[in-house]
Amino acid sequence: MKRRFWALRIVSGIYKFLAILALIGFIGGAVVVLLDAENFPTMENKLPLIGAAAVGAILAPLILFATGQFFDMLMAIELNTRTSNRLLQQTGKVMRERL
Repeated sequence: MKRRFWALRIVSGIYKFLAILALIGFIGGAVVVLLDAENFPTMENKLPLIGAAAVGAILAPLILFATGQFFDMLMAIELNTRTSNRLLQQTGKVMRERL
């Protein structure tokens, strides 16, 4: 079968790639905060930023990946609708021939 919706597949892939980059970025940010003793000398200074990075590392990739999956779902719905329509048309032709 011919692959359709190439633009939506590209957009879906971009969102999934951005989700991976966001996860790496937030984890990298938390590591930088943990290792930077000059700007963040005590654990009390580090905890709010690490907490924000942890929440961001959970939410941002989740939202981006879900958006990519949403595009995949829309493409699957469209393909299933077209297939159902084609099968119903074939069934209609067979029924008309029998009547």
